[in-house]
Amino acid sequence: MGANTAQTPTQVAVYGSLRKGYGNHRLLGESPLVRTGWLPGFKLIDLGSFPGAVRCKQGSKIFVEVYEVDAETLKALDHLEGYDETDVETSLYLRKSYQCANDVQVSVYVYNGAIDHLPEIQSGDWSNRN
Repeated sequence: MGANTAQTPTQVAVYGSLRKGYGNHRLLGESPLVRTGWLPGFKLIDLGSFPGAVRCKQGSKIFVEVYEVDAETLKALDHLEGYDETDVETSLYLRKSYQCANDVQVSVYVYNGAIDHLPEIQSGDWSNRN
């Protein structure tokens, strides 16, 4: 990996406890908010005190905040989400890159566990989960 690659900011779409107003938002530090909106092709699963995004058929979408993060912040987010790129089988979440409108690439932490019998958050918005 070249030196410039490590310096390139990553756009990360967050949908749960990393959103503004929630406890883990502090991990984003001074990362700038790029945009908010709906990310199609995902649904939210209620895992109790936090959600998990999973890919699904078209028509479903989740509400996200997109932040531009540096490599150090990305490493902290990976740690929080239990993502280990060297051991994806045991990672709680996988950090996946998806192409959005206007050819923008965003990284999303996708839940890597079984979802059988777990409730879906019908609104697609963690702040409107009741």
